[in-house]
Amino acid sequence: WLDMFRTLSETVSIGMVISDMTVPGIPLVYINEGFKVVTGYGKEKIGCSCRFLQGKETESYLNDEIMAALQQSESLLVKLHNYKANGQKFQCLLALHPVFGPNGEYKYQIGLQLDMVMSADITRQLLEMERLIRYMPHSITGENTEDVIRIIPSDTLGDGTLFPFVGVDPSEVRGAAPASTGGGMGGGAFGGGGGFGGSMMGGGGGGFGAPAPMAGMGGAAPAGQGAEVMQQGKEVVTKKGKGKDQYGRAFGKKQKAAMLEFTKTLWLQDATTSLRNLLQLEVAQQAFLGFLKTEYSEAQLEFFLEAQKLEAMDPVSQAKAAPAVYQMFISAGGKGIGQQERTTATQQMWDYVNAAGGNAVDSQTAMLKIREEAETTLKMLAFDAFPRFVKSKHCQNVLSALQQSGNGKQIEGMLNQVDNTAPQDADDWLNIFVSTAESFPACIVISDMTIPGAPMVFVNQEFCRTTGYAKEEATGRNCRFLQGPDTEPEAIQVIRNTLSKGQDCHVKLTNYRKNGEMFQNLLSMKPVFDADGIYRYVIGVQFEIKEDQNLKQRLVQLDKLLRLLPSKLNLRSKASARAKGAMAVKVTGEANQMVNNKEQILQQSKQMEVQEMVQNQTRPKALVAQANYDPRTVNYDRTVAAFTKIIWLQDPVNSCRCILMDAMCREYFINFAEGNCGSLISYHLKFIDQVMQIRMAQGALQLKKIRAAHMKRYHNEMFYCTSTEIDYGTLNSMNWGPVFEGIVMWQEQTIFMLASEAFPRFLEHPSSVELITKLRQREAAGEQLPCRTASSGINPQSESFWLDMFRTLSETVSI
Repeated sequence: WLDMFRTLSETVSIGMVISDMTVPGIPLVYINEGFKVVTGYGKEKIGCSCRFLQGKETESYLNDEIMAALQQSESLLVKLHNYKANGQKFQCLLALHPVFGPNGEYKYQIGLQLDMVMSADITRQLLEMERLIRYMPHSITGENTEDVIRIIPSDTLGDGTLFPFVGVDPSEVRGAAPASTGGGMGGGAFGGGGGFGGSMMGGGGGGFGAPAPMAGMGGAAPAGQGAEVMQQGKEVVTKKGKGKDQYGRAFGKKQKAAMLEFTKTLWLQDATTSLRNLLQLEVAQQAFLGFLKTEYSEAQLEFFLEAQKLEAMDPVSQAKAAPAVYQMFISAGGKGIGQQERTTATQQMWDYVNAAGGNAVDSQTAMLKIREEAETTLKMLAFDAFPRFVKSKHCQNVLSALQQSGNGKQIEGMLNQVDNTAPQDADDWLNIFVSTAESFPACIVISDMTIPGAPMVFVNQEFCRTTGYAKEEATGRNCRFLQGPDTEPEAIQVIRNTLSKGQDCHVKLTNYRKNGEMFQNLLSMKPVFDADGIYRYVIGVQFEIKEDQNLKQRLVQLDKLLRLLPSKLNLRSKASARAKGAMAVKVTGEANQMVNNKEQILQQSKQMEVQEMVQNQTRPKALVAQANYDPRTVNYDRTVAAFTKIIWLQDPVNSCRCILMDAMCREYFINFAEGNCGSLISYHLKFIDQVMQIRMAQGALQLKKIRAAHMKRYHNEMFYCTSTEIDYGTLNSMNWGPVFEGIVMWQEQTIFMLASEAFPRFLEHPSSVELITKLRQREAAGEQLPCRTASSGINPQSESFWLDMFRTLSETVSI
């Protein structure tokens, strides 16, 4: 232990000696080079008692205080007059630090010395002494209770060697899943968390751009599985409680709401029957084809019409024509969406399956496949395209033609029935799509682009089966979590580029299941815009690539499904989504100046929301709950504290000076120092407190206070923290003017020292949050304070309160 002490002491610039308390006379057993710089005495004094520093003007009462500390194994900070080797008198600031053995026996006393004189180096020397006092162990083993508290801090802000502890929901812990190679900035220590620390680099989290890749497509989900999942959701128990997911939301509520308001089976049956009947009329066929060309692909309707023609044929003609229709529409190759930007691997896969050629089938098998495909196509058209066709000008042309022919009454009634059940806005459309997509035999996910980070608001049961993640583990998150070490960077770049521009995305990439298993995923993402051109949703369809003899057939089915998905809705969004969409980043890359009018836009949207609620009381609830709160009810105390700390630390010297001018702030700072700093810092804070009391006093009272401060013999902060010479016999006749000027000079030095070390640590302590909260309350009461908080002058009831504070903070930063 002593050999380590010798090594340590030679890294210190101030005087550092150690005395052996087990040897009579208490000899010095080591002297560092810093001691020679301070006193002129070197290692030749090892083996001597340290009394050689004393002289005729060394204060005897302070010697008594030192002897008492040595005898009683106590720490001590004192300033006294000593003498250097050349006989020069100097003010020696002395700190004593006892060290105990493994069984509590009194082993050593460490002494720290510096020359208390105003110089360019004095602040650094004082800080060095403070660090040694604070970190030097009181026991050889470091197991002393006080050492444990100081050496192993209770939070990570005080020690960079401690790993931060973060409470994580068990559902977020996926030990088998490889870590993502990507990442963004995670939650920083400031900004609502209280305390000023660094921000931690972390993966996950939403950011600018779009959802990342997801996983594949498998066989059909068992019938009724979606409803079964709804029922099971009521019994799920997570960290947030029974029936809630890890985000605290009621599990299954979104899907349940959609099921209650739109009965899937009845809706599809009614719309399908209506569309089937309408397509018997040639005028309706042409009108529907014209409508599909504007928003979808008309190829699927052409196939259905060909299938209808086959059904009308006699068996012989049907047997001859069926194989050709099969080869043209079902066995033919595909190309997928998003051809404007693709990876090489994606294009090679389509080239391979298209070059393979189709398998020949007999007429009976061809007809069976055509009927199955035709029924699926009709249901898909009836689900989304048909209800919107009913509202279009193309449908009005059909009605006009039918009325002229006298056959319009029955058809018009049928269409009106469909119109009554059609979605009223983009949010209704999403509810209906969710209710249908739950039973799709493909992985379907939906992300809401009006929510920052583009989280998934829906995943269907097939996604859960393919990836291994439950609904409550996936919804609310950006789907980057399916990426891993071998996910291709080129594919990720294509996803970012296309979706940030609002373009179709179609890319082959490597994803990971929950158990860590890799799989090849063909990811297709379809951006969906509303009637106002607002980027509302991205529908993701995933296809697990398994290279077998059925790969081409499955890819063709995928291609057909993708072409039935809309890219634009002729429906508006609700007011809240319109407001967010109006301020969102434009897909063109242009600056959106609307964000500067955020408060007015949000206020208008709230008023419109109220009107919408009155007009549509029977409408289903939104799939995604909108954040709605009264700013007056939000507690911003910890955020104000965090922002204030950052602002103060931009100019720590001036900020420290300002808080030391306030009595309440000084009291908080002093209380912190007594429990968390060395004695040197505590003395300097008490010195500042005395100086402030003297400076605030006037006339005779000021003289009385300064004299009283110098009369104190023991633990005299005024003496320890300045170079003032005190002669107790001449205090009554002393000229206090020069003394006061010297005190003010040392006050500035003390402020600089405190701002360099103790002030930042004080702002890390929980008590600083309480202090800043009280300062904020005093500001609100109209009190003029020397130290201002981040909320000073800002209306706390404004909806932009947080953002206004951020603006204030940002202007104090140089980067």
